[in-house]
Amino acid sequence: DGALSYLVVFPDTAPFDNIDCRKAVFQAIDKTTYLLAFGGANNGEIAVSPTPAGLPGYDNTVDKIPNGADHTGDVAAAQASLQSCGQPDGFTTNLAYVNQGTGPARATAVQEALARVGITVELKAGEAETYYSEYIGSPQSVTDNELGIAFAGWGADHPDSNGFWFAIAHGNANSDTSDSNYPNRDDDAVDAAVSHLAGHRADQGLEPVAHLVGGLVGERDGQDRHGVLAVFADQMGDAVGEH
Repeated sequence: DGALSYLVVFPDTAPFDNIDCRKAVFQAIDKTTYLLAFGGANNGEIAVSPTPAGLPGYDNTVDKIPNGADHTGDVAAAQASLQSCGQPDGFTTNLAYVNQGTGPARATAVQEALARVGITVELKAGEAETYYSEYIGSPQSVTDNELGIAFAGWGADHPDSNGFWFAIAHGNANSDTSDSNYPNRDDDAVDAAVSHLAGHRADQGLEPVAHLVGGLVGERDGQDRHGVLAVFADQMGDAVGEH
């Protein structure tokens, strides 16, 4: 149905200003256990791409940050990434989540998976009513609460590529509150590609441009601010779909 459930990494929160520390999270994560905590196969499939099914560029076979053949985590790869980012023994970070529904079970699944490589996850629950508007959707709140990672979900009101990508990746979507562009990216290449997708549907031959958007969002190192909107995602609906 074009919706996405994913894990956000905030690149302005140390040590996630280093791309290899970000990669370590997604290599170590156990997507299989996470999906079970989320309600199992009835609620979605494991994603390897942020683009939802039904939109141009969807391809659930191209895995930019593999986490093992069975998606239960590639501990060795994560440990190598931690070594590369100067955190060989791991580090401590805060996870934002909503303390209701499947939130606690999913938070525990992430906590246990990352602990295998020395990443200690402290759980910081937010209120459901203000979670997206004032908690993870406020850059100041992210800073004040020292949030490193967070649960998020997104489904565009209009089921086209621009409707999906604009709010979570375009520089003009940045806001002081209710901000879904969690990495605060403001990247001319991404903005141009997203804008090009405006008003187009999946049957209008835009797969190459949509692939470009997914690749730019997923791969640009952005040591300045252009963080990875890396995704281990359980896409609700047909299939699942940040870096």
